[in-house]
Amino acid sequence: MQLMFESRMDIGKLEGKLRWVQQKAKVREQPVLLPSNAGDGAGASIYGSVLHDGGKYRMWYQGWPHDWTGLNSSIVCYAESDDGIEWTKPNLKLDDRFAGEHNVTDLGMHAPSVFIDPDAPASHRYRATGHGCVGNSGSRQDIEGSGYFTLHSADGLHWELDTKTPTWPNGDVITSMYHPVQKRGMVALKQNVRSNGIKRRALAHAYLEGGRYTNWQWSILPDQFDDLTAMTRGFVSADY
Repeated sequence: MQLMFESRMDIGKLEGKLRWVQQKAKVREQPVLLPSNAGDGAGASIYGSVLHDGGKYRMWYQGWPHDWTGLNSSIVCYAESDDGIEWTKPNLKLDDRFAGEHNVTDLGMHAPSVFIDPDAPASHRYRATGHGCVGNSGSRQDIEGSGYFTLHSADGLHWELDTKTPTWPNGDVITSMYHPVQKRGMVALKQNVRSNGIKRRALAHAYLEGGRYTNWQWSILPDQFDDLTAMTRGFVSADY
């Protein structure tokens, strides 16, 4: 019986002791997704999202082009599966910068994250967050500046920017999801902070509420205790 999942809305209270049970994971020897076209020929990264939607699993993942030159990637590819093991890559033909058949969407973000907003109008059912930078491989060309962007879509394949300028400043790693109990989108993003004279990474958060994203706020900041803990392990400082 599932107990410790926030998505379970039918649990009113808990009494007595909790017993934690964790089964040993079965690790497949072979990957479930392999590079195969101009959009992901140099690699398919775990950056992205997998959603069970409409009776099938839908995956958005970071592709690295077959002619990769070392630039960061904003290529977002799409795949589908009935069981989460065997995946197919539909020929989308959404980006003519890539030759031949490919499954590249027009999302065009680094570290893409996709979720479904059940309260949104049909045109905004799919939401996405990501880091946008024109210099990246496969980047959207209609963005102004670089930073964290938000997008929306009716089908998860054809994407529109919420705004051409970043929703939040800076950029690198960002992830988002919809919380069914709180009934809002939740976003975690990396920001930089200067602490004890050192520029370092820290965690921030924002929300999608009533169709609008909030300003970001700090979640976890490194402090002197973190630095001391890092030093006991042979490091100079700590970040998140």
